[in-house]
Amino acid sequence: MTKAVEIYVSDLQPEARTKLLEEFETTIEDENWDIFPIAIIERELDDQ
Repeated sequence: MTKAVEIYVSDLQPEARTKLLEEFETTIEDENWDIFPIAIIERELDDQ
């Protein structure tokens, strides 16, 4: 079984959010990160 966690820009601490926006030279208003996750972390779990 696979489990997934979606991470949205609103989940980030203010410092990390600022760093992300600066690195990509963008703003929250120019992106759709409030609707779509910025990352999805998946892990395969052993069935028990």
